[in-house]
Amino acid sequence: MIVITPVRAIFLASLVKFNRQFAGRCSKSSFKPAQQLFKQYVTDSKKATLTANGDVKNKCKALGLPETITVRFVRIRLSTEETEVLVTSLLNSDIYTWCKAKFPLMCHNCPAQ
Repeated sequence: MIVITPVRAIFLASLVKFNRQFAGRCSKSSFKPAQQLFKQYVTDSKKATLTANGDVKNKCKALGLPETITVRFVRIRLSTEETEVLVTSLLNSDIYTWCKAKFPLMCHNCPAQ
């Protein structure tokens, strides 16, 4: 279980509620799974369940938003050799893979692969 901050929680929960797919860049100090992917080079992708608690949980309830959401974190290596970690609602790593030709999109049937 990963606990998320109020702004991120409300924003991501609202995207999930309205069935909107998303991919966004994580900072090195954001979600714990993102921090782990920045630090290691074994796994390129991991799913996590994000859970609202306290005031965030109450706000989610009041707004009719989900209190838990499942996301996938994806580690990518840029051409500059920098590492980036994305958080996305695109959970199927067999269908949605990192596409170097279309940064920062997660794409399906990418011609560059």
